[in-house]
Amino acid sequence: MKIQSLELYHFKNHTYAHFEFKDTNHFFGDNFTGKTSIGDAIVFALYGVTKHGFKTYVHDFVQIGKKSLSVKIVVQLNNATLEIERSINGNKETLLLNKNTTTQKQLSRLIGDHSAFIYSFFSDVFPEQEKKNST
Repeated sequence: MKIQSLELYHFKNHTYAHFEFKDTNHFFGDNFTGKTSIGDAIVFALYGVTKHGFKTYVHDFVQIGKKSLSVKIVVQLNNATLEIERSINGNKETLLLNKNTTTQKQLSRLIGDHSAFIYSFFSDVFPEQEKKNST
């Protein structure tokens, strides 16, 4: 899977941000400028969980003072372009795949399990994965 773009509305400290990705991407900057938030947004858009794999804390991603957020990610997978948009409005979460309502189960059939993907971004989050990889 190759990420082509990411668009954030009211996600953590990003009121609005749009990123276009190339083959290699580097994020750098001072502490608390939103670098980790980009990884959090990608994991949230694809799997609807935090980087620790928790669904319960995703409402903490809504920017302070706002009631909703939206994250749109465009990925290339097996020669197909997938546009995935996940939003939270109050207590309601919406997941769209190519502008059609879908479920996480249907999406995960296409993109795979969240643990391996999250580990590729945040290797310190799942230390038990390191044990599996070394055996």
